[in-house]
Amino acid sequence: MKINRDNIDELYERVNKLIDKYFEHDINPQSLDRYLKLGGYGINKFIHRNELDDIDSIEKLIRDVVEDRLASSEKKIKKFESFINESYVEYTDNQFNFEYEISVEERKIVADKYRVSFGLVQSENYNSNILNVRTIAKDITVVIINTKKAKSIIKEVAESLFREISTTTHSSRFIDIEVDMHHKVHKGNFINKTVMDLSNRVIDIIISILTLYTSDNYKFVGDNKSDKLLLFEKI
Repeated sequence: MKINRDNIDELYERVNKLIDKYFEHDINPQSLDRYLKLGGYGINKFIHRNELDDIDSIEKLIRDVVEDRLASSEKKIKKFESFINESYVEYTDNQFNFEYEISVEERKIVADKYRVSFGLVQSENYNSNILNVRTIAKDITVVIINTKKAKSIIKEVAESLFREISTTTHSSRFIDIEVDMHHKVHKGNFINKTVMDLSNRVIDIIISILTLYTSDNYKFVGDNKSDKLLLFEKI
């Protein structure tokens, strides 16, 4: 059997599920990379045991999956090393978390939008919502945000605004007096009303956050109303 556009998505999912079984036994991506090296005993055993012998070029597809897992693992290690070297203040500044683990269905929506196969849509980190889409013309970085995450981001922004206001001091324009705003603003009321005010500006807010934390510019490229997804593309 040859790998083609009709079966590549199914084969990627099949191999990914088989690879997942190794991680259930605490085998790290580095060890798996060594075991499933091209032309080696391990990859041949993997193919035979999982009845993949009749698929042409299956070794290349397996290596694609393994290398993707390895790259994701190395990025996570770098992020952790970066984190432990940061100061507490720098860490708390990174308060708007826009990343989350996406579903297979969400990746398929992106593949359909860009008219590419499922296997050509890869997460920057393992199952992250930051995606690399390989089109015929070029590679495109796409960030997707579902409704649940969008609401979470808006609430985080509202909470951030509350922290700023409640830790400031305001002075009168008319008399010589200052008032500490700590405990002067009701947190629940402020956040609920601010979330309502910001809800119709969610696209602009997400673009600002993406630009802030990735140092890249993004544009809104549409939504999928039936699945309630917002899509942003790196410019």
